[in-house]
Amino acid sequence: MLIAVANHPDNASDFSSKSTPHRCLQLVNSVMLPHLWLGVDISYSRYDKVLLTTPSEPNSNVVHVYTCLRMLVLFIRRLPAERWAEMVSSVRKGLVQITTVHHKKVAEALCELVDNMCLQLGSINSDKPVPGSRSSRSSSIGLRPKTDGLSSRLRYGDNSDFGDDDEPSSGLSERRRTALTPHAKMVNEVLDSLEHVCTKRIKPAERATSYPQLFLVLTVLARMDGHHRDMSQKWKDVLPSIVKTLQKAQKDHLNTQNANIKSSVLSDDDVGEVIQLCVELMGPRLKMLDVRTRSKDFVAVLLTLIDRSASPQILTRLCKTFTAWTLDAGLDPIFPLKDKAMFMSRIQAAVMKRMPKETTLVQTFLECLLHIFSTPRLSNTDITTRLEPGFMMGLRTTIDDLREQFFEIFDKPNEIANLFDRLDYCFSDRAQRWETAGNYFWLKYCLDITLNGAVLEAPVVGSSQAASLPALQVVTEVDSNFELSGGCHALIEVHTQFLETMRSVPVESLVKAVRTMCHLKASAARDVWVQVFPSFWRILSPDQRQSLGYSLTTLLQQEFHLDQAHIRPNNVNALVVGISRCSAPVIPLPIKLLYHLASTHNLWHTAINMLLANNRSDANHQPGRPDPARDAVASLYQQLNETDTWFGHWRLRNKLPDTIRALAMEQQGLWDKSQQSYEAVVQATSQKGSQLREAEFQLWEVHWIDCTRKLGQHDLLFKLAEDSSNQELLLESAWKLRKWRQAKEAVEQLEMQRDRDFHLKLYHAMTLMSVNAEELDVAQVVRTCDEAATLALQKWMSLPEVVGVAHIPLLQDFQRLVEINEAAQITAAHVHRGSFNASDVNNTLDAWRHRMPSPFDEIDVWDNVMLWRLFVYEKLTTLGPQQGRPGEGTLHSSEVALKDLATTLNQLAHVARTHGLRSVCHRRFQNIYQLGNVQPAELFVKAREHVLCEQRLDTGNHLGHLEVVNSIQLQHFTADQQSELLAMKASVLHRKGEYGEASKLF
Repeated sequence: MLIAVANHPDNASDFSSKSTPHRCLQLVNSVMLPHLWLGVDISYSRYDKVLLTTPSEPNSNVVHVYTCLRMLVLFIRRLPAERWAEMVSSVRKGLVQITTVHHKKVAEALCELVDNMCLQLGSINSDKPVPGSRSSRSSSIGLRPKTDGLSSRLRYGDNSDFGDDDEPSSGLSERRRTALTPHAKMVNEVLDSLEHVCTKRIKPAERATSYPQLFLVLTVLARMDGHHRDMSQKWKDVLPSIVKTLQKAQKDHLNTQNANIKSSVLSDDDVGEVIQLCVELMGPRLKMLDVRTRSKDFVAVLLTLIDRSASPQILTRLCKTFTAWTLDAGLDPIFPLKDKAMFMSRIQAAVMKRMPKETTLVQTFLECLLHIFSTPRLSNTDITTRLEPGFMMGLRTTIDDLREQFFEIFDKPNEIANLFDRLDYCFSDRAQRWETAGNYFWLKYCLDITLNGAVLEAPVVGSSQAASLPALQVVTEVDSNFELSGGCHALIEVHTQFLETMRSVPVESLVKAVRTMCHLKASAARDVWVQVFPSFWRILSPDQRQSLGYSLTTLLQQEFHLDQAHIRPNNVNALVVGISRCSAPVIPLPIKLLYHLASTHNLWHTAINMLLANNRSDANHQPGRPDPARDAVASLYQQLNETDTWFGHWRLRNKLPDTIRALAMEQQGLWDKSQQSYEAVVQATSQKGSQLREAEFQLWEVHWIDCTRKLGQHDLLFKLAEDSSNQELLLESAWKLRKWRQAKEAVEQLEMQRDRDFHLKLYHAMTLMSVNAEELDVAQVVRTCDEAATLALQKWMSLPEVVGVAHIPLLQDFQRLVEINEAAQITAAHVHRGSFNASDVNNTLDAWRHRMPSPFDEIDVWDNVMLWRLFVYEKLTTLGPQQGRPGEGTLHSSEVALKDLATTLNQLAHVARTHGLRSVCHRRFQNIYQLGNVQPAELFVKAREHVLCEQRLDTGNHLGHLEVVNSIQLQHFTADQQSELLAMKASVLHRKGEYGEASKLF
């Protein structure tokens, strides 16, 4: 009755656990127990009828077929062999017919049936009892025989899928077939029929719906192969078909993946499963293929899948397959070690570069690496060398068990090593190649190795301070009979218990906790290393210190450290900080190395202290002699924008008093006098001759250029740059003089001569703006600005973490970069290009009026910003009013720009006056005269600034002041403006002594 209800037509489309067929199966499973009901008489015709009437539609009647197959599995597990063997034999044609069904549930049920038939075939022939056996109670989905070889474990996957030890092998040779019992012969004939029909149906998929059927027949063959059925004769005919099927499946898989097809007909999962089954069946039979088929057809397809497939399941299967080939010494004639190394390196690249976040794939890959590195035959070969990045990946995995296994292999050479041997193993170029660790903080591995060398069984010993409590502060006088309170006794008792507990804790527990903490947090590893390395250094002998110091110096000079320059924390930073804390004796690092590491790995202050400490012993140093350490310190101070410290450092080192005098005037902002002093000292030295070192000559040249730049004498700098072929100085001066052709040539030469630089990209963007508005490529300007911003951020990362004066020049350059980008958008908006509309243009120009440099910034900072704006305003005035996009109105930027030209020049004159630069003020006033059509308000500002400039920067020249005031034509100004100018004239007359005339003007 239960069987009849399970196959009722009304239940033909429900696979849920609450469906009638499923509940009937549960009831049948409950009653068919040895002590309940095994003698039931079951009709075979019902099953044969259902199986033979398998429909062509994928979703009709499949529940009946699925239920029948599950019933047969249940009978095989519960009934004696003489009963279920005859039953299976009677439905053989129906089972063969099922291989045409395209339904995954039916495929799973058929494979489960094949599994149980293969498992019980050996039991039938050996007369073992079937009901109640362990194999009948185990899960039948995915069962495979247990094997001893590692290759088999890698081939079949997790050990949980293997059968038990007492499950007999079902592999039947031809000799054993003749000795089968009658019931076993029936079962074997059914399996032979399934083998025959499955091998015949293996062929490349002609359409998308063929893959479910291919999956079914390949799965059946894989299950039979897993039970070692003898198919050696058939495989020779089947293998070419499997290879062609694999090739077609590979193409469909990659096409589906590349086209991003989401089709209900062709499922990428179905294609991927077919590929995995083909690889599983072909992997153990490589020797049966000829050389061309093996290399050109089979292996080439697998390598293409490794490089291009995005399926983690396929890569997992290929990883296991290639690892099994690598470990199998019998395959060395087919695949030499160099080919095996190539296979595994391709897998490694796919996992680490394309799928580092696929946890299952990564774990499988790391387990395979463990097997490879644990095989003595493969140690120190090309395979392990090429897999070092993967090994380093295993050392930093978050899976604790895997990480410890990798560390055991990593630390194996140090099992009986002392502290020096472990440190030498970490830092010697003979033992380690840390470039394979990439951008990872590999110093934590060094901590693991050194801490693991401690006496792990010894108890933890606290410091001398740990045994005592902090002293109690006595605030009142106490007599000799004073007694501690109960709270003090309780405190002492708790501390005593803590000390007793600490004595019972072994070092191993502390070391393990520290190692785990360092692995989870790189910053903690950095802090621990900086604290413990000086202690390690004190333990070493003098010879060991010398050897370790040489190894550390060699390691720090390696070029691959530049890849970590912008990562925090980084290994070089931690190493140098740890070295800087070592004493008695210190580790002498080369001066050039310290100078390089300071600017690239954020070691500014550490390097300065180390360089100064190295020079303290040289107390007899004479001024004028070569001193590379102090030169390096001075350069570092200058890069940090510590100008006052730099001046003080150089004043203690200069040989000539004239140099000290020039530096003092420069430090006070007296640029014109400082410039004259530098010129005088150069002339005097060239006439008399002197044995000065090169650094002081360079100082005169560099700072004379700096003074000239502050004074705005860019034409003089341009001529000097041309005479000395100084392309950088020529570029800086050319754009301010509007000599764009020379500026472009200088940019091209500098781009060929040196690496990418933030300032060079900034100047490149400026030269791109020099073309006409119609020819301007806004996209290229924006792209160049983005590249410059990226380089600027990298420069920011190399500066100290605490924002200070070192960051100010970079922030000022950022403002220039922003305004270059905005200038490109403003210019393009006048020819209906770019993303700015009329409102954006007006808002940007208004923002420029409010976005001024700080009044305390140097005059050259103001020049860089304001001279660029002058160039943009001049370009806008040539364009004239332009009609904006439809609905935006007219762009009157040219009129606004003409007004802003005068405003900008007046602003520059005002800043120059506040900085005490009279010559710069006069140059800006002359620029205003050259504009021509200037509004009266701006002329008034210019006149007032001119008078104030003469009064404050040329004191005592009253006649000159009066001449400037009298040259002003008052009729152009309003009454208020005239009154202010008359008041200035009156103050001049008052200082001159003409009190009566001054009183009249007031």
